[in-house]
Amino acid sequence: MTSFQAFFLDRRRSLARSPALHSLPSTREPGILIAFGLVSRVLANFFLLAASAGVSLTHNGSGSIFKDDTLLLYTFFGSGVQFRLGGSLYCEIMWFFMSMVAALMCHGILILVWMTPILAEHRRKLLLAAVILGRFALSELETTGNTMLVLNNEVPLPLGLTQALGLSLQTGGYVSWFSSISTLLAALLLIKLLPREVREKDWAGGNAPLSLKVVQGLAAVVMIAGVCVWWFCDFLHAVTGGLAGALIDPASYSASQLGQSDAAMRAMIIVTALVCPIGHVAAFFLAMSGKAPCTARVIAGLSATFCLLDLFAIGLLASFLEGVGGFAFSAIHGLAPQICDFSEQSLDEACLTIKTRALPLGTGGLLAATAAWGVLCSIQVFGIGQGGVASTRACAGRTVQSVSTDGRLHVGSPER
Repeated sequence: MTSFQAFFLDRRRSLARSPALHSLPSTREPGILIAFGLVSRVLANFFLLAASAGVSLTHNGSGSIFKDDTLLLYTFFGSGVQFRLGGSLYCEIMWFFMSMVAALMCHGILILVWMTPILAEHRRKLLLAAVILGRFALSELETTGNTMLVLNNEVPLPLGLTQALGLSLQTGGYVSWFSSISTLLAALLLIKLLPREVREKDWAGGNAPLSLKVVQGLAAVVMIAGVCVWWFCDFLHAVTGGLAGALIDPASYSASQLGQSDAAMRAMIIVTALVCPIGHVAAFFLAMSGKAPCTARVIAGLSATFCLLDLFAIGLLASFLEGVGGFAFSAIHGLAPQICDFSEQSLDEACLTIKTRALPLGTGGLLAATAAWGVLCSIQVFGIGQGGVASTRACAGRTVQSVSTDGRLHVGSPER
């Protein structure tokens, strides 16, 4: 018998005698999603183009004269380097960590849980860590969305001409989203396969204390109100300068303008910033009835995983305000290096500068919504304020498995 065969024979024996390991049934869906996520992550980070920058020239009467959206092409690594070339090494490090290091760590955890019995008693904690790390890569949505919002400007020229600068996503950007979604769904499926810990005062079953229900209700109201303020009120102000930016008026932007030039990005933003917060509210009202606890938990879990309010807030304040100016300077210098070098040497003026700042009303709404979302997640996902673990159960369609104090595995009816 080879060492390879011996390893998997020992794994099967461990599965047979250990309740913690036996509680993870063998299904193909998580493995397929893990494979899709890992392959697409490698493609997005190492092989495919991530974004492009270009210009267009139009006449007010005759329409488009010249248009090329791919004058500059960026890979994933090339996009990160633009931040460093623009003077923001911190943003480059954050870009690589969030979209590559954290994503690959997430895949490593999923493979560890799915393929081996190592740390089996800590599977739930490992999978929750994988979900947190897997969400980081979706911060690209915030970074590229805000950058496109600021960079996609029109410059009026003489003779009725208008020049437009723009940034657009390429295949790698979309494949990166697909990788993150596949990976997170795999993690959620693996969590669902584990016996669920039921708290003494479970929120989804309608047994939560009155105070906890009030907290959830208030958090839901604050979250929805904050999202509305962020969506409809300006949260970002940009002032352009330099030779190329002298003709561009200062502008303020609301979240409703995100993704206007890209239909796929627009759909992603609507789902992650509007639909998912509403999902938390729907889970809360469903739990109040106490009739469908499993459905409430599924809705809450999906909403918590794909709601990106926290990444929008952290990305805006921690990296975007600092890094967008450097990225814009580097991009414009790449489009017209000779003109930019002449401007800097002869006129002592940069080709393009962008200074951004967060506006209090829209940003305040985003921060309030993020804080309220955190409260809902702590209750609906982490079980805060609901007492200790009373039992372990499975949802409808799966056999209930609970482990008693003597280590025996008990099988019963599924929870409805």
